[in-house]
Parts: sequence; C-alpha cells; structure tokens
Amino acid sequence: MTNDRLLSTLEYLWKETDVRHTVSCVDIMKYLSTRGIKVPTRNTVYKDIKTLQDFGIPIEKYKGTQNRYWIDQRVFTDAELQLLTDAVQAAQFISRKRSGEILEKLAVFAGRDENELLKRKLTVGLRPKSTNENILFIVNELQHAINRHRKVTFRYMDYNEKKKKVFRHDGQLYSLSPYSMLWNGDNYYVIGWSDSHEKVVTFRVNRIDNVTVTAERAVGRPKGYRESDYYSEIFSMYDGPECDVQLLCTNDMMNVIVDRFGLGADTKVMDEDHFRADVTVRLSTTFYGWLCSLAGKVKLVSPQSAVDELQELLRKMQG
Repeated sequence: MTNDRLLSTLEYLWKETDVRHTVSCVDIMKYLSTRGIKVPTRNTVYKDIKTLQDFGIPIEKYKGTQNRYWIDQRVFTDAELQLLTDAVQAAQFISRKRSGEILEKLAVFAGRDENELLKRKLTVGLRPKSTNENILFIVNELQHAINRHRKVTFRYMDYNEKKKKVFRHDGQLYSLSPYSMLWNGDNYYVIGWSDSHEKVVTFRVNRIDNVTVTAERAVGRPKGYRESDYYSEIFSMYDGPECDVQLLCTNDMMNVIVDRFGLGADTKVMDEDHFRADVTVRLSTTFYGWLCSLAGKVKLVSPQSAVDELQELLRKMQG
C-alpha cells in the first residue's frame, strides 16, 4: 500500500502542479482518497514527499500557514514542448494517428496548462498527412542500418491516377547503402548509394515499404561526397543534373534567396532595383516550378540551355 500511495502522490503532483499551480497536503489527501487510498495523518504525506525528494523528484515547497507543493523542474520547458509539438503537427511524413500518439506521449512531460494545450492540439488537423502508418518503424530500420553500415532493401511506392498506391517498377526491390536522413520541406528523405542507379540518390521515406536491413556491408561514400551539399542546396533532393545558374532578382527577393541558399550565396547588386544571384541547383521541374511561383521577381538568366528548357516547360503548360 505504501508503494501505491507514493506512486499516486507522484502522479498527482506530476500531472496537476507546476510553479503556477500548487497543492496543499489536504489536496493530496483528498486525491488519494478518490483512489481508495487512506492516509493516516498529514505526517504520512510529509514523509512521502520527503521520500520522493530523496529519490530525486524535484518537489518544491512554499512554507506558509498551509504548505504548498509543486514539481518545479521538468524534462522540457514549455517553449521546448511547443516547438516539439508544432514540429510533429507540421510533419507531413507522420500520419495523423501517429501524430496523436506522439503528442499524447509528449503531454506526459508537460505542466497542467501546457498539458491542456497539447490536448487541444490533438484535435487540430488542417494539414495533409501521410497515410503510411509504418513510418516510425521504417525510420528506425534506416537509422539502424546507417549506424551499422549495412545495406537495406525496400519497395518504393507511387500513386496512380486513381490515387491508389502502386509499387514502382512492378515491385522491384531497391538496394540502398543509406548514409543519412534529411528532413526538408515537411518531408523526410534518406540519402544513400543506390545499386540500381549507381550513384547517390534520395528517397522519400513515407513512400518506402517493406524495408529490410541486410547483412551486406554498405557501399562506402564516394570520393567528393559531402553531406552538407544535401542540406545547403534546396533542390538537391530531386533528380536532375547539377548546374550553376544566374538569377536576376528584384531587391525584395533577398530574403527568399537567403532562405533557399543560405547567407553564403554569391550575390551582386546590378542596379537600384535588382541584384544577381549565382547559385548551384539541380535542374528539375521542382526548380522551374519554384521560379514560376515567384511571379517573375526571380528570373533565370543563364545558362541558355536551362532558359530554353524552362520556356519549353511553360509552352507545354499552356497546351
């Protein structure tokens, strides 16, 4: 019974108290009573709190006519929990069901006010989310392979015109030597050497199925491979030839260029209204789509082959 009383006292303090919400000895005794636990005297509560404190639980006490208790130190601050929960909510590669399960676990670390906020977030679901319920298992297996330098095999999914999942290349097993994981644009990617492509490629994790860590040793990283390239070049996770391009931008686009290519981007003032940006991208429909989304404020100047490719893409879009 002593163990039940101690654990129930800890549960009550953990869930219901913080520096703004304190409880008295009487409050604790009333709570224990609702759990069917009888407390002989107030001294019993005092001794239990002392036992929990000696065990390392950060229970604080405010001395007064009626002592007040609360748990002061938590694993995460309210601000840290806010960042974590917002990231879980925003991540499209995590299914709605999994997001809810993760938020419920995070709520264990919250004070009373923050706990209520996390519960409200469970009902928020405006963003599209992945339908792959195995995402956490897949991420775990990929990380396991990375840590142990092993190859993985998997099938890769697409969606057909009826929004049905279909396996690429009739369910062909891909063999990959995974190097690292990349979270970009609300999606999760794995980067590694593909045996079939014979180069370093990226795969969307939420489209991976039937992943298996093999006993085969992973292919070493090729000469000149730099992991930072995949983080600094926003378009590098999409297939396409790498190319140095020149962009003519209106001055109000500097934030956009810095956000996409970093402060190290090579820029030069051209006139009172424009600057030029010399950056490295991978030429792809994703890159061209990004240019189109900026409504002419960022124009592709060179090389001419890329300009011609963009114009041809626009012509096809117009029918």
